[in-house]
Amino acid sequence: MPTLEELQQRVLDLEAQIAGKKKEIAELEKEKERGRDAVKAALLEQARRFGLDLRFGEPHKPRRRGAAVPGWMTVKEAADRIGITRTTAYRLVKEGRIKAEEVKGQIRVSEETVQQILAQRGQ
Repeated sequence: MPTLEELQQRVLDLEAQIAGKKKEIAELEKEKERGRDAVKAALLEQARRFGLDLRFGEPHKPRRRGAAVPGWMTVKEAADRIGITRTTAYRLVKEGRIKAEEVKGQIRVSEETVQQILAQRGQ
């Protein structure tokens, strides 16, 4: 028959083993989550490559940007023609020194405006 001290020691040993197993379980849960995140990220990347939007299960339709509008050009195109940076061109548009308008939801500069600026600069 075990003594009281032996039984108490056995209980302490078992509690220590339980604590160790709980720690192992917590680590496995973390590893499992990391694995899920990695698989999810890989699937989303593959879906993106194929143009799929997994949130809705429909093919992703890329937004059409910069459709040509006769007589108008993008701020970048105007900047290139004038010989300034895009950032400077946007700043000048904001300051009102380059006239621009919103055409089909995008900021555009008329060819006329670019010709006037070039004429003022003597080009």
